[in-house]
Amino acid sequence: MQKVVLALATACVAMHPIRLAAQAEPTPEAAVNAFMKAVGDSNLARMTQLWGTSEGSAATTRKPADFQKRMYVTYAFLKGGTYRISATEPSPAEKDERYMILEFTRGDCNKLVPITAVKTKKEGWIVNSLDLSQVGVPGRSCTGAAPAADTGVTVVTDTIKPDKSK
Repeated sequence: MQKVVLALATACVAMHPIRLAAQAEPTPEAAVNAFMKAVGDSNLARMTQLWGTSEGSAATTRKPADFQKRMYVTYAFLKGGTYRISATEPSPAEKDERYMILEFTRGDCNKLVPITAVKTKKEGWIVNSLDLSQVGVPGRSCTGAAPAADTGVTVVTDTIKPDKSK
């Protein structure tokens, strides 16, 4: 059943290619808030507009090749949760990069999740990396109680790097 849902979600995103300039955000915090709102709205297309590298959003660059699957897995891990940005600081090495900590809550789980936003060359700020291994597995308890049925979802830590070969 989960493979069917993944296939349908991927097909839906693939059927609606977004080649227009993505609408990124004017600040790193706004990018994270918009990305998390897209998760809450089950809007995978908007998530692809708000995730990528300094080269541009996945919606614009169509990279990495499996970006649609990555967005679905990210959605699967984050759906049903609430968050707040609890810390933010600029990158010491990159002026157009900002590190943040999300206080992420889902069910009985309250986790601190690192997230990074980058400024693109043309679009504004977007999410670049999010440590899904820190979110907790959907459907599993954080209290040590017997785990719920296995969701079949594998933890993925996702960061993409800009293509420096250009």
